[in-house]
Amino acid sequence: MSAAMAAVLTAPMEAVVQRQEPNPWTRLVQVLAEAGTTRVFGLPDDDMQSQRALEAAGIGMRWSTRQSSAVHMAAGAARTGTAPGVCVVGRGPAVAALVPGLLEAFHAHVPLVVLAAGTAEDRRGTGAFQDAPTVDLMAPVTKWAARLSGGPGDADLLRRALALAAQAPAGPVYLEVPDAAGLGPGGSRRSRSEDATGIQGVLERSERPLLLIGGGAADVPRAELVRAAVRLGAGVVSTASGRGIFPESHPNYLGLAGLYMGTPVARTVNHSDVVLSLGSSLEETALTGMPLQAEWIQINAHAADIRHWLPGAHRVMDARDLADLLPLPRPRAVWRAEVDSARSEALRVAAREQSLSAQALDRLAEVLPEDTVVVQENGLHDIWSYCFPHFVLPEGATCVAPSEQTTLGCGVAAAAGIAEPDGPLVACLTGDTALATFRPDLEDQLASPRPLLYIVFDDGGMGWLDRQAQLTGAGGRFVGRMTAPAPAEAQATVHVSGTEGLSSVLASAVERALRGQPTVVRLHVAPSDVAPVLRTDHDHLEFPGGRHEEERR
Repeated sequence: MSAAMAAVLTAPMEAVVQRQEPNPWTRLVQVLAEAGTTRVFGLPDDDMQSQRALEAAGIGMRWSTRQSSAVHMAAGAARTGTAPGVCVVGRGPAVAALVPGLLEAFHAHVPLVVLAAGTAEDRRGTGAFQDAPTVDLMAPVTKWAARLSGGPGDADLLRRALALAAQAPAGPVYLEVPDAAGLGPGGSRRSRSEDATGIQGVLERSERPLLLIGGGAADVPRAELVRAAVRLGAGVVSTASGRGIFPESHPNYLGLAGLYMGTPVARTVNHSDVVLSLGSSLEETALTGMPLQAEWIQINAHAADIRHWLPGAHRVMDARDLADLLPLPRPRAVWRAEVDSARSEALRVAAREQSLSAQALDRLAEVLPEDTVVVQENGLHDIWSYCFPHFVLPEGATCVAPSEQTTLGCGVAAAAGIAEPDGPLVACLTGDTALATFRPDLEDQLASPRPLLYIVFDDGGMGWLDRQAQLTGAGGRFVGRMTAPAPAEAQATVHVSGTEGLSSVLASAVERALRGQPTVVRLHVAPSDVAPVLRTDHDHLEFPGGRHEEERR
């Protein structure tokens, strides 16, 4: 997800199109058209700017689930054609996935040009979504790797890249196309280093404190975190990587921070006056929609993870020493009531959801053992599992979530690596495309006796990209092309198309997996089956069953 996409998620269609103009890809695609390029290979970034520019120029895109395959496809076209092959991909992990293909192309002297999305210059190093040192990654396997400026001179640099790729000895060239500025520094650096006494004073004066728990707080005993929340009278949110550290059944808990907050929680969170962040590097998704006007106290063991542009104070220390920072308890009855109200309203809203995804997650939470290891992906429909309270972790569960890079398929493979014959149940919540990336290895994993369960939100393809294409007016479709499962996968799979008998199906699947029979449950979900945080005013047009239909009910 690019920086612009956080705003796209809740914006009306007209605002989406307006925000994405001017398109920095337009002049680059014009150069490709002038050079005679008629097709490119890869996958667009999810702001769809490259896709829209390609469509406007009449250049087709042949997409592949794995970007490395796209490089081999482009190399094949280049070796039998007269012009360099062209790949167009997204950012971060999409670029990293190109390395095997580019290593081969580099040594085979195949003329290729790779155009990739990238982080805006003013957002680099600030926790931007999927920000990565991609130029450094590309340098050893290309003839030239560079970042464009987003200005008129980019066209000449692309002409140079096309020429350089074809010039003997031929080889691949990489150019990164930065997106527009997004969530990030709003002025001078404002966070200051503070001692324990200063932080205690800020917390003491706070009327509406919020505790944000990141993955770096994993070593803090749960009882200590609960004690801190109660002592402060704080509402509690966690990042995706910090999930499971604080009990989700606790009355102070309001769900995941940032991008995944529903309306009742977001409204209350934005009333907070002090945010105490423990062990989080505060990446973009964790900060989207958060109260950036509040005073932030950042506690982190790594100085590099402090976001100095946030207002407030910070201290580089181990989160396990949290007790040293806490003031004496002070009742905050008004804030306590607001936190309780937000949690109660979130529970009421969730209870009204009738979609297959919401119902399945609710039933699944009831039948999972307490010690389950829950592994997550980050696709269109499995985002339901991030949105409190649609999926509440069992009390003793461990949660493994993707990093800010959200590499497609990382959770699917991780689940197979975690599951052991005598270990706890491992339940992976994933989309069908993420599962497909593991297909070459999935057969062997399903044949190995272990307590392994995959819950697959199946929309027949890349639902996230397909949705973004519709929301932004791009014509490409990214669903309806998935291959049939191999025999072992087919035998291990239970198909679910409706909510009737759902509890029984999920309970049986859990029991089967606990007996050491790896099991796949495919939930055949509709395109409109998306979490409330993803719904827009455009849903009722292209996605029947969206927010407006639910409001009528």
